[in-house]
Amino acid sequence: MCDPEFYDSVYVGPTRRTEKWEYSARMFGSASAAVGTVGHELHRIRRSALNACFSKRAIANHELIIQEAVKHASERLWDKGFRGGVINLRNFSAAFTADIIGRIAFGGSYSLLDKPDFEPEWYTLMMVPLIL
Repeated sequence: MCDPEFYDSVYVGPTRRTEKWEYSARMFGSASAAVGTVGHELHRIRRSALNACFSKRAIANHELIIQEAVKHASERLWDKGFRGGVINLRNFSAAFTADIIGRIAFGGSYSLLDKPDFEPEWYTLMMVPLIL
């Protein structure tokens, strides 16, 4: 169930300033891209070029892809839990997100949800701070 009243407390909007975590900004290796910007104001300027891609309407247009991913993810969780397996939710969340982004941005899933333990190396690649 979606709680629209909770949305603004989780996601940053025009009324709330935030600075990105430095390790999060560095993980893609480019401080000159929107994703690699720490400061709120500069990130807002860089991100404005992409606003149409992240509008509520644009995301709603991908609803079928997202619903399919949620269904598949639920099946994987149920199957792994039913068999008594341990589920690393950190790896699961990273795999789930990557599979959706892959489908939407690149036209194909990475199928990380289908990999053993949800491909823990993907989480390491994306989230472990880079040493520069």
